[in-house]
Amino acid sequence: MPAKQKTAVVTGANKGLGREICRQLLADGFRVILTARDESNGRAASERLATDYPDIEFFAVDVTVQSDVDALRHYLDDRYQRCDVLVNNAGIFPDPRHDLDNPWPSILTANIDTIRLGLETNTYGALRLCQALIPLMQANQYGRIVNMSSGMGQLSDMNGCCPGYRISKTALNVITRVLADELQDTDILIN
Repeated sequence: MPAKQKTAVVTGANKGLGREICRQLLADGFRVILTARDESNGRAASERLATDYPDIEFFAVDVTVQSDVDALRHYLDDRYQRCDVLVNNAGIFPDPRHDLDNPWPSILTANIDTIRLGLETNTYGALRLCQALIPLMQANQYGRIVNMSSGMGQLSDMNGCCPGYRISKTALNVITRVLADELQDTDILIN
């Protein structure tokens, strides 16, 4: 593989939107590191994509585990000396599901551990990846970061539903804005 080939990391990419993002990046000529916390599902997704796109690799990462994130950073640095694109797609919906017998939880009665679980994956996980991989982008004077948020994280669309998810996505939006400000004089863009 040519040294100049751009390398993209997509978290939470073993299914759905994450896997499709990988497919589109591969179709655009990127080398893609597909990550997922479940090794079996992650490898299976990577192998399915590899039938059409050989420039894909799987790397097991649980974004809530700092040592997993550190291992990914060392792997990228040792093997490619770069990370050009980071898509923080890993996420969970921690709030209990709503049905006729169980209304959405109120912030007044929300379980703090549920909120903490949402923050750990949806917010701190993305921040861990940014802190680990932005130095590789800075070394190459280029980077693109996409933090996958939600309309439920917008202050203009706030209501009492789903506090664990809403709080985590609102906090992710804040991290995205703060990083964009700190990186504004570089060729590293984040949204």
